Amino acid sequence: MGGSDPHRNFSLHVETPLPERHISLYPSLLRLIVVFYILIIIIYSGLETVFGEICDEKVF
Repeated sequence: MGGSDPHRNFSLHVETPLPERHISLYPSLLRLIVVFYILIIIIYSGLETVFGEICDEKVF
């Protein structure tokens, strides 16, 4: 148990060179960007199929 404590402290110092606020803020921003990107792709593909069906019905 005592041998793992120095290793844990070392890994904490290596993983957190920046303040905690930046570390907690950055992944949330990335997550928001990814979610918006996926939503835009889904909406765009859905609109494309709907408009494609409407255009096919009107043209043919």
